[in-house]
This record gives sequence, structure tokens and C-alpha cells, in this order.
Amino acid sequence: MITEEKKFLSLSSDLLFKEAFAHPDNRNILIYFLSCFTDFTKEYLESVKITVKYESVLTKTKSNDSSVRGDVIIEFDNHIINLEAYSTFDEDSFDKSMYYIMRIFSTQLDRGNTDYKKLESVTQINVVNDVTPINLIKRRLENNMFIKDDNNDKIFVTTQP
Repeated sequence: MITEEKKFLSLSSDLLFKEAFAHPDNRNILIYFLSCFTDFTKEYLESVKITVKYESVLTKTKSNDSSVRGDVIIEFDNHIINLEAYSTFDEDSFDKSMYYIMRIFSTQLDRGNTDYKKLESVTQINVVNDVTPINLIKRRLENNMFIKDDNNDKIFVTTQP
């Protein structure tokens, strides 16, 4: 009896990740993934116009900013979701991840515009193969949380001991 050996590739492989989620032929995979890891239902995501940017250059805010490329950026309604793949995730990766989120937020309003209610929500999902050292990153995530209350548009800052 001949048995077939199956091999699986990690989604943290940069090219595979981008092709799996950004290629137009794989939109059903992207929608399924987002419905599993966000509050958006599959039905909702299938009903809205979704724009997907493959290895998108994040807009510079200053002329001397370095070029930064998001792996897969998804836009629909008033939402932006940035999907990033990491083979390993350490403190530098954490800082890079936070930088990407802030870069996306900071480019939504022109200088001097304070109409913050027009900001689209930004979500970042990191697909990670290996997280090291998890305790340091976990501590940083628990220490600084910014929560928007949908009922009254106030932002609360909480810190954990």
C-alpha cells in the first residue's frame, strides 16, 4: 500500500501569506479568515466592497520617513485591517507592529484636521509562527490598553500593574 505524504507550509512565509490573502482568486479564503478572527460575519464581508492592497506602501507623514510596506491591507466601509506575517515575533516585531498601526492611523487626517470621529477603525492581525519571548510582549500588551467606548465616543486609558 502506497501512502501519500502531505506537507504543510507555514503561512508566516511572506510570499505564501501575501498570495493566500491578497490574490483576487483567494477572496473566499480572506473572507473566511476575517470572519474567524474579527467580529465581522462571513455574510457581512461578502456583502461589502472589499479593497485589498498587496504589499502596500504605508503613506509617509514626513519627507524623511522611511518606506514601510504592509503585507496585506484590507479596506471596507469604515474599517482598515492590516494583516502581517512574522516567522518570529519578538520585542522588535512588537514595536514594528505598533508602528504600522500608528502609521495607518496618522495618515487618515491631514495636518490641522481634528475631526477624529472620521478616523476609520484600524485592526492589525499578526500571523506568527514563533513568539519569543512571550512574557515580555505579554507584559507590554497588558500594560497599555486604549479602549474606545462605542456608546459615548470617549477613549479610556487603562494600565495594569
